[in-house]
Amino acid sequence: MGITSSQRKQCLSILEDLAYSADEDAYNSNMDRLLAFGCEKVNDYVRESWEPIRDEWVEGLKAEHLTFGESSNNPLEGINAKIKSICSKDASLQQFFFDFRSFISSLHTERQYRALMICTKIPTTPVPDEMVPYLEFLTPFTFDFVMTQYNKSLSAQCTACIEETFIFISHGSTVSTTPTSCSCVTYCSKWLPCQHLLYVRRCLDLGFDEAVLDSRWSRFGYMKHCNSLQNEGESAAASVSHVDESVPVKGIRELSQAAKYRKTLNLADSIASLCCEAGMTIFQQRCEILQKLHDSWSKGEEVLLVRNVAPVPEIGRALVKDEAPVDIRVCVALNEEEPADVEVEPDKLAGVSKMDPFDKIEMSAAMRKRGRTEGRETEVIGLAKRRQREGIDSSESQATASMDMPST
Repeated sequence: MGITSSQRKQCLSILEDLAYSADEDAYNSNMDRLLAFGCEKVNDYVRESWEPIRDEWVEGLKAEHLTFGESSNNPLEGINAKIKSICSKDASLQQFFFDFRSFISSLHTERQYRALMICTKIPTTPVPDEMVPYLEFLTPFTFDFVMTQYNKSLSAQCTACIEETFIFISHGSTVSTTPTSCSCVTYCSKWLPCQHLLYVRRCLDLGFDEAVLDSRWSRFGYMKHCNSLQNEGESAAASVSHVDESVPVKGIRELSQAAKYRKTLNLADSIASLCCEAGMTIFQQRCEILQKLHDSWSKGEEVLLVRNVAPVPEIGRALVKDEAPVDIRVCVALNEEEPADVEVEPDKLAGVSKMDPFDKIEMSAAMRKRGRTEGRETEVIGLAKRRQREGIDSSESQATASMDMPST
């Protein structure tokens, strides 16, 4: 906006005071401070964009309207998070409706359970006699809030009283209270008995009155709301009942990229082990298939692996007596259509059963016996064992001959 850093800090400080203004007078005072500061661009921006909707962002002005204590969209975000945890963004339309109906049913069941707990649970904490009607009329959550206000009313102090109007000082501002209404932030925003209202009714010796609170906080109103939600849920389920559920829909758990990589890596290791176990010819064929698969995936093309049935050889048709013919399927090809199965007529197999199935088997040539490895006949020092043995034999023979010679 073309302002210095010091001007920016001062403007932010004034805007913060504007946001936390307690009432209209405090807001006007802070707005006069901002206008007197002299930043025309900031003043124009606030007057055009934010001042017309000051009831939505100024704390004091926002509390003057009935908001039931909600100042954020956190409950809505909570429901949205539950929907996203069940319904996948990549799911089909049929899968989405299937999961969404499950979520609606679960949400209704949860609310019905809470409503039943409200009716069945009995509080054991003692309460004052004047608060018993509130306990029986309000929901447990609402009664806890009213009980907190009652405890504060025991120490509240009234500054002035004009007939049935009591004046209190709350957070630096004046609050006027009558037996049926109060001008404080708590009562205006939630429409529940505040500490000032409870103080006035206790001083005037007035009992419980449903007119001082909204009907939505009552047990009956809550149960009625839950029943209406159940009826709406049944109508919603009927409106989407046309979704075809004859085909079973299985949920698919989304895997991260790291999990997909680990799963694929284990599968690739198993494929590599299977490729290495075969002979060289089959190994080369399997490598060609894997190469075609890699090239197709690199181009973004999907590949379908189809089993190709090879013609049945003569040896595979050998029959023993009256047994059925043997159907052998051994070939597997990539991206090849599956040919029709080979049918064998019984007439053509009449003479096949008499043929020796081992006549056409050709055995491989006998392998030449390999000699011993080089260096097997040598000692560590490199001398041949045979020569060493011959030297030992000659020395022994000489010693024997010398022993046999007669002495002179």
